[in-house]
Formats: sequence, C-alpha cells, structure tokens
Amino acid sequence: MIKKGNLARDLKLWLMSTLQLGPGIGDVFYICPAASATSKFRAWLVNQGVDGAHIFTSLALAYAAATAYRNDVILAMPGVYVEAATCDWTKDYTHLIGLGGPNVYGRLLRPNCMIYCDIAGVDYTVHLTGNGCQFINIVIQNGTRDSGSATAGNLSAMKMAGNNNYFKNVGFKALQIAAQTGEVLCSSLEMAPYGGQTLFEDCVIGQNEFVVSRDQVTQGQMLIKTATPNSPTNIEFKRCRFLSRAETAGVPMVYSETYSADRMWLYDDCHFDNYWVNWAGICTEVFKHVAGGIQTANVTLRNCTARGYERWTATNITNTGGALIEANMPATAQGGGLTRAPSAVVGS
Repeated sequence: MIKKGNLARDLKLWLMSTLQLGPGIGDVFYICPAASATSKFRAWLVNQGVDGAHIFTSLALAYAAATAYRNDVILAMPGVYVEAATCDWTKDYTHLIGLGGPNVYGRLLRPNCMIYCDIAGVDYTVHLTGNGCQFINIVIQNGTRDSGSATAGNLSAMKMAGNNNYFKNVGFKALQIAAQTGEVLCSSLEMAPYGGQTLFEDCVIGQNEFVVSRDQVTQGQMLIKTATPNSPTNIEFKRCRFLSRAETAGVPMVYSETYSADRMWLYDDCHFDNYWVNWAGICTEVFKHVAGGIQTANVTLRNCTARGYERWTATNITNTGGALIEANMPATAQGGGLTRAPSAVVGS
C-alpha cells in the first residue's frame, strides 16, 4: 500500500536505489494519460492510497507541483503525454522516471512512456537548465512522424543547458518531417552553452524510421551549440545509440558549431548508425565541425562502432587548430571502428 503522505517502504527503497539518492527522497507525483482507455491508472493509484492531488495528466502540471532542491520525483505511467508548450525545467534536483521499462526505441505509434509535443513552433519539448536532475526510462519527442503540426521552429526534443544531470534509458526524437529536416538548427538533442558535467547511459539519440531523410550537411541528430567561454563541457556517453536516416553523403550524425566542444567529450561503447534506403550509399563522416573559427573540439572514442559512414571525421587536425578525434581503435580518422561486410560469405 502507498500511504498518503508517507511512502510505503518498498516504493521508497526502489526510488532510493534507482536514483541513488539514499534516504534523501522528496515528494512523489504521478502522471497518468488523459485518454479514457488508460484512466484506470488513476483509479488504481487512488485505490492504493495515493492522494488525488498528487496525480496529474501532463508533465507540465506535475512539474509545477514539484519543489526544487528536495529531490521530488515525477513518475509517469505508460502512455503518451501531449504537451502544449515547452517544459522549462529550471528546478534543481527534481527527477522524472517512466514506468514503462527501459526500452526507449519507440516512437508515437509504439510510445512506451513518451513526453510529446507537436504544436507548431514549440522549439523544445523540454528545455533543461536545472542542475542535478535525473531522467530515466522516458522518451521525449518533438514533432510527429507523419503530417503533424511541427514546423522548422520545432527545434529539438530537448535542449540540455544544465549541469550535473543524468540520463538513463532516455530516447530523444525529433527531425520527423521535411520542415524540420530542412532547418539546420533542428536536431533530436541540442547540447547548449552553459550545459556540462553530464552523463548519458543507454540512451537513444535520433530515429531511423522517418518518412523523410535529412539533407542538410550542417545538421546533426545531436547539435552542439557552442559559445565562448561557456561551451558544453565534460560530457560522457556510455552505451548510447545514435540513429539517423540520411541520403546525402555530407550529412553528419553529430554537428558542432564554432568554438569548443569543450574539455572532455567521451563516447564509451557507443554505436552510430545511419539508414540509407536500400543501402544505396553511405555518409562521409560521423562528426562534423563548422569550418573555420574553431578553438578546440576534442572527442574521445572508446570501443565505438559506426555503420553507414566512411570515417569518423573528414578532417582530423591538431587540437591547436580545430577538431581532433582520438580513439583506441586503429586509424582514428579513417576506418577504425567502422563496421564492414565480411570479405567472403561463410557456409553453403
């Protein structure tokens, strides 16, 4: 039983373990889909002792009830949460956990737990400037796969501009329609100035089931927007998958603007995968940096793979002059870590 005003011991222990916060758990709020087919979630929660004032039908309403610095937690029951505006996540040490499990490959047709926006011109579904926040087992999407309302102004699923945040099993999905794929500022995940010291584990950035493919050579599934002296700094991706659909050779997976992708950028055991219809071609490079004006953009690849690309970067130069890709695979800037077809078919 979930006791009103006092978490049941099993729920408290699970939250303490999942968030690794020990006994410092604050208030807990629930979101349940508004659709009648899933309204049974609310009735069940109330029957279990959850105060009805702690149950909401949108992320915006639950987030408004949370208090910063208290480790308040929002728990999302399975389903889609349609948001009408950007959720400006400014409250430090507030957290979101989806209750649909760790698989975040899904899109709107098969959503799992999804925070979703398809209102024209809503730039970000979530704009994170808060610090010490955790997002776990959730999909965040901006724009729909088919003929929705998104425009070139629907920039990204998330703009990450906070510090010391943690993402585990989070899917970031945008670039769904032609209007978005034609705008160079659109991406699935935007790493913004002032953001840093952030860890991503087992996340999925992008999607390869788009109706349209990307053709902008200065557009990445992840966009690193940089500015001096506050470029995003010390970012680590562990076991993450970067997915894309592009049928123009010059389109990268990760695009960095002028100045630094600063200090340490570590990709550990990650995979980068581009889909070209009928495998008719491959893209030139995974990482692309804007031409000219770069201070440093140091990227370290550890045990990573890429499919659908010729090389990690087309221009790999010293860190005194621009982008530098380093790896523990051979031939860093060329083919090390790129998947290849076997030289001969084995078997009958």
